[in-house]
Amino acid sequence: MEKLTRTRVLHDFYDAYEAKRELIKRQREDFEFRLGKQWEKEDENTLKRKGVLPVTDNRVQSNIFLLTGLERQNRTDIKAYPEGAEDSKEAHIATALIKNVIKQADGDFKFSEAFEDGVTCGEAGLELYLDATYNFLNPTPKLRKYFFDEIYPEPGWKEYDFNDCAYVYKWTRGIKKDDLIALYPEQEKEIEKMESGTISPMMKVDGMDEEHIQYKDYPTDSATYLEHKRDKEFDLLERYYKKWVERVFVVDHVEQSITIVKKENEDDKRTEEAIAKKFVRDMVKENPDFAKRYTVVKRDVPEIWVCAVTGSEEMDDDEFLVNERAWFSPRWNRYPIAGPKTSKPKRS
Repeated sequence: MEKLTRTRVLHDFYDAYEAKRELIKRQREDFEFRLGKQWEKEDENTLKRKGVLPVTDNRVQSNIFLLTGLERQNRTDIKAYPEGAEDSKEAHIATALIKNVIKQADGDFKFSEAFEDGVTCGEAGLELYLDATYNFLNPTPKLRKYFFDEIYPEPGWKEYDFNDCAYVYKWTRGIKKDDLIALYPEQEKEIEKMESGTISPMMKVDGMDEEHIQYKDYPTDSATYLEHKRDKEFDLLERYYKKWVERVFVVDHVEQSITIVKKENEDDKRTEEAIAKKFVRDMVKENPDFAKRYTVVKRDVPEIWVCAVTGSEEMDDDEFLVNERAWFSPRWNRYPIAGPKTSKPKRS
């Protein structure tokens, strides 16, 4: 497998941007059309030359509001259903917990916002994250809406949940240095050395820079206000990708379960495979019949990892703000079928 470097992260992002570039252009036009920019530029200029002010009867906006209201009124309530009668109480508790999470995350409002954007341009995204700002022991679940030009899947994707993608990029622009340090406090010293770190795929792919906005109170020098502002900001590029990681499992052929083996103490110098084999040997000593019951298996399993970089070149090619398993990647011990919920194989 090719080693992941900062250069590779950026090049893959440029490929993803190129694949979505024309779609983003049309989506931006969709939003402008919804907001009332419905005249062709040539027709608008022709009317202005004749002294006629173009007037727009925007019926799109009101229809989108109507559809959003209908979606809100007819939204299906989330409910956990039991697999059997014995699970009814647990299902009721799960339903209450899910509803409470949606309430804390302002889910109803976020769902409507995403639906409105989806109706407008055909794409909308919601990300579930844990907010540890006020409680780092029990973070609060939150939802964040993403616009059409923030998410970039691998070119050629077909599934709406991106399960056929090797990677998906999240491009967040205009982050202040203090906010970047708050996101990655472990890298505070490296971030402090950076002056700025913007990423411009338009320059790499199109041969042009970002669209500039000339503000009224721009500086007296040759730089525009936007250029001056961007020089002090960072663009955060997060690559969520599938990584195959070697794991060790103990297979219980009697209970038909598979348990992942993990170190209970970080100071333990033994490998996971050594821990698993010792467990099997101990079980066989207790009962020789267990020799056929337990099997140690070592295999690669897919996990979701996240790698984060900025446009700053102060960091080396093999250095990242973070490159670790994503918090939402499966952490339960169920590879590849359901098994015991404890990481340590249980004795019979």
